[in-house]
Amino acid sequence: MSTEQNPCGDSEMKFSGIFKSLDAVKKCLHSEKYVNLPEVQELLKIFNANFSAANNEVVDRSQRKVFIVLEGIDASGKTTISKRLTKLISGRQLCTPPPALLGLREQFDRHEMELRRAYYALGNYLAAQQVRDIYKTEPVIMDRFWHSTAAYAIAQQTVERPNANIPPEGDSVYEWPGDLLRPDIVFFLSVSESKRLDRLMRRKSKEVTREELKMKDNKALRDALKIIFLRMRNPSVVFYNNDYFRTTMTRLMAFLEHYSTTLTF
Repeated sequence: MSTEQNPCGDSEMKFSGIFKSLDAVKKCLHSEKYVNLPEVQELLKIFNANFSAANNEVVDRSQRKVFIVLEGIDASGKTTISKRLTKLISGRQLCTPPPALLGLREQFDRHEMELRRAYYALGNYLAAQQVRDIYKTEPVIMDRFWHSTAAYAIAQQTVERPNANIPPEGDSVYEWPGDLLRPDIVFFLSVSESKRLDRLMRRKSKEVTREELKMKDNKALRDALKIIFLRMRNPSVVFYNNDYFRTTMTRLMAFLEHYSTTLTF
């Protein structure tokens, strides 16, 4: 594994694009390498106009509703399950990047991995503010969050670097950022490759991102992502096969029912 340090993230990190704080994301975006790019300036402008540091208090679980995140590789059915789950628990569906930043995604997806990850990382903090505004009265189901941002960065560099290895279980790279709102539950939806390819074929071409195209033909990258998601901690990830939507929904609802005494819907 490479021993290079990440100049834009925490100094001890061996992987570029892993951000453990909002300050680390901003440090990257304000670096000499990126700060003068028009899209970076626009990103920071939108973020500063929409983000309030004052809205960062921790809300006691008894005074709010549940916050659920759905993760999975592309075409695993996250969006479909998110919609169905949202309806069943009368919640609100959110996604990352949040709407305020979504218009910039195409520009950032053309950049190198480090800047792409910084864009998505900043979006996570803005999305967290949305959750805080909503889950005081409604359950929130989020389509992707920090786990995706980190997992893609780790997987891509692990696969592309010579002699690289996936970090072992317990490595600090898998720990959730201390200043980012933590979900109550994170589900990972896995899917067989035949089902995944069938769903991808039904998508409109403009909906397929650069990373999705890489995923389509790179089994090593897909396998690395699954291992990395399994090693995520605090919160860890609950895995479900999502080849069949009805079966998945039955299992998800049974899981949530089991924890209904500690979670508020």
